[in-house]
Formats: sequence, structure tokens, C-alpha cells
Amino acid sequence: MNKHELAKNINRFLEYDLDNYIYSTGMQREWILTLKEDSLASYLNKGSISSDTRNMIRIVYSVAKAFQGLSDTKKHPFKKILELKYFDGFLPSQQIADKVGYCLHTYYLKKNDALLEFYKAFIPAQSYYGVFPVIYLDSGVVNAKNTKQALDTPKADNLASFLSSLTYWQTVNLYITLLQARSDISFMDAKKQALANCSNLDKLEHLLDESLNSPNPKQINYSTSSN
Repeated sequence: MNKHELAKNINRFLEYDLDNYIYSTGMQREWILTLKEDSLASYLNKGSISSDTRNMIRIVYSVAKAFQGLSDTKKHPFKKILELKYFDGFLPSQQIADKVGYCLHTYYLKKNDALLEFYKAFIPAQSYYGVFPVIYLDSGVVNAKNTKQALDTPKADNLASFLSSLTYWQTVNLYITLLQARSDISFMDAKKQALANCSNLDKLEHLLDESLNSPNPKQINYSTSSN
């Protein structure tokens, strides 16, 4: 299961499945924002409650512990995003994006990152509170250690992976094509630059990234000298 699919599962859990645990225990969603460990005993000792209900209470506390430890900065407003989305306000995506100061597209990326960070903390939080069985939201992980390891693995850089798969002459020819597409340079000058720089994959990756993503790809000036 990739991270995008995992994020969808976490979203489904927080948006829908969590209600089963919250309302079965007499709690409310907004309590997730303030639940503290020292109040757990009072919930567990309320009258005669079943072992299933006790486990549901522990699950809700695990959610609260994972949520309350989320990053909450301008660059990573994960706590704010999940708060407004699932626990207090239940705002539509565009309004949340406006409140955290990002465009809608970036908001969706940040929300996915927030969900993954939440899940990384949710697994050990369940173990901390004695939840059994532990709730796993992915199909390829069998324990908390492997879950954390999987989530900590950096996302593969697609451009770098593509470039590293090319042969020598494929790299040279790609360099020539990009240089000529982006500037007024002759084939021979482009080839000289390509031969001189083809071993520098970082430079080629930057050139390819700019060619794919720049709104004005022809504006970059490359030297036509053969130095």
C-alpha cells in the first residue's frame, strides 16, 4: 500500500469510523482536542462497563494523544488542518486552506502529510494505552515497528530515478534536447555542454525539472560558449 492509499484509509477512519468509538463511549469529537491521560482512569472506572467499551475508550484516548502531538507550524500546520477537518469546525476544504494560508492544491498535500504523521503516532499511542487488538489502517504492515519504518522511508524522487536509469548516450541526448528546447543554442554547442556535464545528474535533474514545471521555460539563458 502506498502513502496515498494509506492517507485515504486514515481519512476514512477519522471522518467516519471514529464515530463508532466516540459515540459508543458517550464522548464527543471536540473532546479529542483536550483529553488528557490523567482523566482516563475516571472513564474506565465509571460503573459497570464492558471490556469492549473500555477498549473503545482507550482507542479514543489514543487518537487524542496522536492528534495533540502533531506539528503545528506555518510550514507544517498539521494539527490545525486535522482540527478544522475532523474535530472542531468540520469546515470544507477551501475554508481550511484559506485559514492555514495555502492554495487548495497545497492544502491537499499538507492534509495527506498530516494524516501520515497522525498515523505514525497513533500506532504507538494504542500500545501505550493498551488497546487490543491494535487498529492498523494498512494491509502491508504487521507491527508498530514496521509501520514507523515504512512511514519514515523517504518518498522516491521520480526524476532522479528516471535519470539514473538512462544509459550514457541517452543522458547526453536528453541534455542536448533540453538545452535546445530551452534556449537558442546550436546543436554542436548543446552537444559540447552535454558531454561536459552529463556526469552531473543533479544539474540535469534541475534542468529537466525546470523544463517540466516552469511557466516560461524559454526564458533561461544558457551560455553558448564552448569553454
